[in-house]
Parts: sequence; structure tokens; C-alpha cells
Amino acid sequence: MSNTKWKKLLSHLAQADVASHCIWKLLEWENSREGFLPALDCLTELGVGDCGAVTGGPFQYSEIEWLLIPDKATRWPHAQPQHRYERQDIGRVQAEIDSLGQYPYRITSAGLVVSGYAP
Repeated sequence: MSNTKWKKLLSHLAQADVASHCIWKLLEWENSREGFLPALDCLTELGVGDCGAVTGGPFQYSEIEWLLIPDKATRWPHAQPQHRYERQDIGRVQAEIDSLGQYPYRITSAGLVVSGYAP
């Protein structure tokens, strides 16, 4: 996906405030990493700045293999199990993405996955 589309998507999601937690998978990483969707002031023309969106940042949009916005995110890992998680409204996230035009995403049992590269 192009830099312009990534910036448009991440900017829109930041403004819409429909989700906060995400899981990033960059091309160079063997495993994905938990993080959060960056604020507007963290986004540059080429990538996500050093704002702590994920351990291992900053990074360029071209490095994003995929981005998962989970249905259920660990918010308080040391809390009692019934209070440990936060739900994110994947339907609202999907509606916001659809309002932007065509984006390469799919809904899975874990949440909504945006692909950086076509399979």
C-alpha cells in the first residue's frame, strides 16, 4: 500500500477515535508486536515517527506487512481476568475504513487486518 494511503488511513482512524490498540507486523520482524494506533502528530509523509506506537519504531509505511486492530485487546495485563481486556468495535473501524474508499483489509476471528502488500 502506498505511503499516501497509509497516512490517510492512520490519520482518519486517529481523528475518528474508534480504536486504540493494534498489533503491528513489519517486514523485517520475525514476530508481530503489540502497540497502539499513532496520534496525528506522530504521522509523517513517509512513516510513523518516534512516538512509541510500538517497540522498534520509528518506521516507514513501506515496512508495514500488516496491521491488526483486535476485537479484544489486553488493556490491564495484571488485573483480574474479567477486567483485563478492552473490546474495540470492529464494525465501527470497518465503517470508517470503508468511508475512505478501497483498502486491502479482511475481518478475521481476531479482528480487522489491513494488509500492506497484496498476497
